[in-house]
Amino acid sequence: MRLCPAPLMAALIASLIAGCTPFPKLEESAGARAAPYPDLVPVKDIVAQVPPEPTDPESTTDLADRSARLKARAARLKGSVVDADTQERLESGVNSQNPRDNHPKPRCMAPANPLHRASRPFQ
Repeated sequence: MRLCPAPLMAALIASLIAGCTPFPKLEESAGARAAPYPDLVPVKDIVAQVPPEPTDPESTTDLADRSARLKARAARLKGSVVDADTQERLESGVNSQNPRDNHPKPRCMAPANPLHRASRPFQ
């Protein structure tokens, strides 16, 4: 399969132009330069500092209702997507004696002749 050179050239030129951009200067102050590195703190300590969200009875009932609706929806989605007749038809097509009966030849195959007009670009 041949690739069209125009998009490849455009991508190459765009990446070269983007690579030539100078890196932006970052302002550094004397205080920032002299500042010590921050301490590494375990995540448990950070999470412990976050106050719990206040919950009211109305929001808990809303969450319980939403949870019930989502569980019911999940139960409906667990069923079979394909009904029994379609499943049988699919299996009979896959288990056919001659696999070419149910599978047409794809139209996107490259031509067998290398001199074929479609294999020569820009004509």
